[in-house]
Amino acid sequence: DSYLVEIRALDPDAFTTAIPGLAALTVDAVASGSGVNFLAGATDTETGAWWAARTDAVAAGVVTVFVALEDGQIVGATLIGRSTNADSPPRAEVGKGIVLRSHRRRGLHFGRVGLSGHRPAHR
Repeated sequence: DSYLVEIRALDPDAFTTAIPGLAALTVDAVASGSGVNFLAGATDTETGAWWAARTDAVAAGVVTVFVALEDGQIVGATLIGRSTNADSPPRAEVGKGIVLRSHRRRGLHFGRVGLSGHRPAHR
């Protein structure tokens, strides 16, 4: 069977709209034992606040959030955080590779997705 999802980089408006789905995705990850900055029992409110705290960085182009969508539902996400240091403008780190438990082991991974062509807006 084939497995198709859409991978999308979120602009600031889409990111804000996606926060509840990103929060639910993170809760699912924590519930399965993933270490993604939260302890067992994390809530949508806690994880949503974590994602919302990145709103300014997304708007500034320092962070880009990528989501995997299946039928409009977020089934995976990752983010790329770019360096703001003057001596390392091309440096970026990939973080928070999260996939819903129901979609794991299907070959969905983010690897090097989208690293080229996504530069901070202020550079």
